[in-house]
Order: sequence, then structure tokens, then C-alpha cells
Amino acid sequence: RCAPACRGVVDEAVGAAGLGPEVHVRTDDALVAEFVDGETLTERDLKDDETALMIAPKLAALHALPIPEPLPQKPALWGGIDAMLACEGDALDSTLLKREAARMRDAVEACTHADVLGHGDLKPSNVLRLRRGGITFIDFELAGPNYRGYDIFKLFRTSKLPAASDASLLSFVEAYLGDGATRRAADACLLETKLFEPLTWLEAAIFFSFAAATLPEKRDEMAALARDRWAAYEDCAGAGFDAAVRRVVNNTS
Repeated sequence: RCAPACRGVVDEAVGAAGLGPEVHVRTDDALVAEFVDGETLTERDLKDDETALMIAPKLAALHALPIPEPLPQKPALWGGIDAMLACEGDALDSTLLKREAARMRDAVEACTHADVLGHGDLKPSNVLRLRRGGITFIDFELAGPNYRGYDIFKLFRTSKLPAASDASLLSFVEAYLGDGATRRAADACLLETKLFEPLTWLEAAIFFSFAAATLPEKRDEMAALARDRWAAYEDCAGAGFDAAVRRVVNNTS
């Protein structure tokens, strides 16, 4: 999903900005980076408001970094999805996945823009709590031009715990936007963030379907995960999603 010339480019830029491990050597097929003494976060850690609010300004700083060359200027999210959909398997209906991906893309592009340097896979395990204090980000394979709301919702999306409350998400968004942000701006960012819930599940369903087709030794495990993520997608991609799209469009028009 990442062209050889682009591998490690974001790792290098983020490391130089102090938001990820410092990269000492980068080639098309290898990275040598500093060892980071810490532990990866879990879904449960994000239930702690203090931990979540520690991440918010760091994510804002990541999103504010310039998009480095030679990354493509198109949204990294769709580039990755298109690459996976090109490899058809039978874990899920490929035609259905392509249709829903097109539907989600149309909805997202009507509402928002991929105008930040996004992480692309900001699950809790790609955030490290440093033993000396603070946090840092890791694993920038899918980073590039992306949507701020996708990163934010992916961070809070849960598969085993209750979903984050609107109050917790709003607190995070307010800390992410900073002291100068108005309540209107925070509410708009919250609406935009919640819009990405179905897409975080759909991207995961497509990934595991792709993995089932390309990793035959893990096919059954990957296919089961693909079906689980698809079920989660179906739960939140119906009429409620269409209404959310209309609210975001109305809020930005």
C-alpha cells in the first residue's frame, strides 16, 4: 500500500518534529530508528480522560506538519483502500465492498477534505506512553494526506468496550483544536469525526478480506475478522449515517 520511494518518509519527518522515534537510517526497504522506552496503549487506556487529553495536542501537531515529498497529494486512505480492493478474495463479497467504498468516498468528499498529514492507522496500539512521561506515535506505513476526523475516530473506536461518549469525544476535540477554538468549531469537528465511524470499520473489513486472500496460512482467522468488521460496519452505515452526512453538509454550507 506504500510505494518504495515513500516508505519511511513520514517516519523521518515525524521523528524530526519530536512526535515519533528519531530515524537514523532510511532506505526503500529498511528503517533504523531509536529505541523508545514505553508501552503501547489499549482501548481501555483511552477511557482515561487524562491519557486521551495528553494525546490531543500531539495529534494536532502531527496534523499540522507539512506533507513531505514524494508522497502523493491524493488522500492516502483511498489509495490504500483501492490497492486492497484490487486483490479480490472470497472472505467477503468484493462487489459489495467496492460499492460501499464508493458510497463512503462520495459521502466523505461531500463533507470534508484530506488536508492534514494523517497517521492513517491511529489505533491505541500505535501510541506509546513513554516511561519518562508523555506519549509518542509509531507506525506511519499508512500516513499521508488524510482526514483529521478519521484519525480521531480511529483512536477512540472500540471493538470490545463501550463506545466513547460524545462528551469524551468533545473534550478531546476541544483539546485538539486548542484554546482559541470556538464552541461552534468544536461542535463542527465533533460532527465530522463521528461521520468516520462506518469508514473505520469498512477499511478494517477490506483489510482483513485482503489479508485472507494474500495470507493463505491465516485465511480462516483473517476471514473471521473481516466478517466481524463488516458486521460492525453494517450496524452504523444505515440511515443514521446518511442523516449525519446531511448534518455535516448543512453545517459547512
